[in-house]
Amino acid sequence: MIRQNDFIAILKSLGLHKGDTVMVHSALSGLGVIEGVSQDNPKAYCRAIFDLFDRTIGITKGFGTLIVPTFTHDYVRKETAFYLERSSSECGIFSEYVRKLPGSFRTLHPINSLSIIGKNKKFFKRISTSSYGINSSFEILTKIKNAKIVYLGAKLSHTTLVHHVEHLIGVSYIYNKAYFKPAVYVKGKKIEHPFFCAVRYLNGKVEITYEPLKEELIKRKLLKIRKIGNSEIMMANVNRVIEIAYNMLQNDQCVFLKNKFYTTE
Repeated sequence: MIRQNDFIAILKSLGLHKGDTVMVHSALSGLGVIEGVSQDNPKAYCRAIFDLFDRTIGITKGFGTLIVPTFTHDYVRKETAFYLERSSSECGIFSEYVRKLPGSFRTLHPINSLSIIGKNKKFFKRISTSSYGINSSFEILTKIKNAKIVYLGAKLSHTTLVHHVEHLIGVSYIYNKAYFKPAVYVKGKKIEHPFFCAVRYLNGKVEITYEPLKEELIKRKLLKIRKIGNSEIMMANVNRVIEIAYNMLQNDQCVFLKNKFYTTE
């Protein structure tokens, strides 16, 4: 069982403080029991986790900001229309819980939306139509002082932030794709303009691995790791992740691929 005070102590030992902006990637299945709440009640379980972050960074008191990915890949895979207010997150129960919280703001992108609650959500209200690049939600995240990224049971392979770096550098194994359909709706009104996303070539040769990034972050003591319950929690500074990923890609644009691949035509 994870005692709530121990959970908060772990968050603080990672370097989380009142007023922080934190993006949380979560995979809760291996986390274990939290004091006072049953895993058989997913809503209560997620509420307990939110409350623990809240007590640490001060979300509901107007100090801190919590961000979760609320991606909807079925928009592409199953050609499912996207409704900003009600399309469910496909990033786990905690992200869906945060999306539905009163006061939570969801960014407008049919594939790579984020849901934000707390002080800094105002900065995400006017973003570009592209997943990555100038004025995307990921670029805005990098402009928030000392923003952090937390992996709660999740692995570094969940670091969508690195795709933003790949997009900016212009690696040859991705390209920008325009999506005119399926339809995108905001408050019942169909959005007529396309949205854009940098995607990998589906040729069977482009397989991503972020193990080299994890090793480099650990080597430089930039990734803090703690055991929590039956799982791990990790934390890094957003801009240090960006910096290290950028430098690694500058040295070798295939560093995050299992096998080297360049598009030359």
